[in-house]
Amino acid sequence: MWQRTKRKTLENPFVLPAVGLTVYAMYRMTDSLRRRDSLAFQNNQRFRIFAQGLALAAIAGGYFYNDYRKQEQAKQLLAAGSEAQPGPSSK
Repeated sequence: MWQRTKRKTLENPFVLPAVGLTVYAMYRMTDSLRRRDSLAFQNNQRFRIFAQGLALAAIAGGYFYNDYRKQEQAKQLLAAGSEAQPGPSSK
């Protein structure tokens, strides 16, 4: 399981900090709720929503970047394969 987590983190390294921000915002929300500070609670809710949006953007951006990278690799392999094959011989 940890190998998959490590591989996915290396594929899209921006998701982990964004999720960390979300967790931190939720921690601050619970702390402000415990202190009965409604203004801080509301600000931390806004911060949590921003962090969740950032995490979703990182997931989507990583998906599109990996898809783009795979397409570029396929194009390079196709170009390298066509150069290696000899053309029709003229007799």
